[in-house]
Amino acid sequence: MKKETILILITGIFFSCSTLKRIQPNDNKKINNVNSLKAINGDYKLNQNEHCGGMSLDAAFDFKTEFNCINKPDSTHFMRLTTLDEKRIKAELFQGNKLLEEKTLRGKLRKNYFIINASLKFPLFYGVFNVYRSRKTRIGVLPNGNLTIDNDTGGCGMLVIFPLICSGNDSYGVKYKKITKHIINYEYKK
Repeated sequence: MKKETILILITGIFFSCSTLKRIQPNDNKKINNVNSLKAINGDYKLNQNEHCGGMSLDAAFDFKTEFNCINKPDSTHFMRLTTLDEKRIKAELFQGNKLLEEKTLRGKLRKNYFIINASLKFPLFYGVFNVYRSRKTRIGVLPNGNLTIDNDTGGCGMLVIFPLICSGNDSYGVKYKKITKHIINYEYKK
């Protein structure tokens, strides 16, 4: 019985893990050091398209601000990315000149991409229901300066240690348009 329990647990976790497809040859700008990573610096639109259902840039970076079919970002919302060093990018979510949220994205450079480290979370809810979640994201810069993002998430809900439900979601080659205007002064919205 002990072996079967461990097998069920391991199977659930492995089938819910996030794994990005192998990097294919691409036309992305060459990113292999901190100077070339600065090509990511700039302001970007949140959505790759205007209709509901597209992955927004804030969701790819796991921001707490939730945009969905009802709470849609408007034309004043944008994401500012700034290279801090070879392993960190600062991401700031704005609405006009108000800073809504910010976070530091940690990752590594590999084959013209900045790959954000997988986040594994095991929060406990009342000690009975556990959630395992994994997320991996690759950021590249296209020749025209726009971003291209590959994102894969997976998760598993478990009752004590038995997987109840596992799911995943992935998207590849999602493009985000670079905005040419820059806002210098901003205030933090609480």
